[in-house]
Amino acid sequence: MVTFYTALGRYELRNTQEGSHPVVILNHREHCLSIQEMIIWSSLIWSVYNYDELANIFHQKEREAHVLGDAEFDDYIARLERRGLISSGKGYTAIEALYALVSKLYIVPLSESLWTKVGAFFHLTFRRHIPFSVTKKIFADPQLCPEEKSLLSLTRQAALTTEDLIRCVDSKSTDISNESKLMAALYPDGIPAASSRNEFTGMTSPNRISVTQNIVNLYLHKQILFETI
Repeated sequence: MVTFYTALGRYELRNTQEGSHPVVILNHREHCLSIQEMIIWSSLIWSVYNYDELANIFHQKEREAHVLGDAEFDDYIARLERRGLISSGKGYTAIEALYALVSKLYIVPLSESLWTKVGAFFHLTFRRHIPFSVTKKIFADPQLCPEEKSLLSLTRQAALTTEDLIRCVDSKSTDISNESKLMAALYPDGIPAASSRNEFTGMTSPNRISVTQNIVNLYLHKQILFETI
């Protein structure tokens, strides 16, 4: 059995009278994490690891930071999962585990201001004197394949899970800019009764593997975040 983990939400630094402290923003709520929890969460943001990989990273960073905790690694993982700050997926193969990991998560596309990127580029290049060849690579847009671009376009039109995206790809829908178009994309055979709307599973879709892989790629390329609603 394969188990994969990833982080949910986004990181922000809060400045208070007592000093600065990091928080995780998830569904418009702030969550404070212990040092050990933040090590795990920050290791998982824009990354996907199996249990052994994550445990090794955690123990290494914990030793490097000289912040050995009084609980076990499994305890921290369980607490973060209960709080909904990380998610896991299990399967007999890697693709099954990845699908279980991301299928029910909502996709949040990221948009960064051009002027923010330009300002950061000039700061690193001319004030921090980081070589242009390095900063150019840092701020270069990732090369996305047509399928990844299409999925990213869909996520900018509506709040969708990976399973929703599979339905859209199955129905060959590219325009879901309003409620009626979205419903037609998700339910091309007609909107089912409320009791049966959650019966769909992408496990039987011929597009399941490609959509799952492309969503994970977008996440690793820092183009999206995952959340629950």
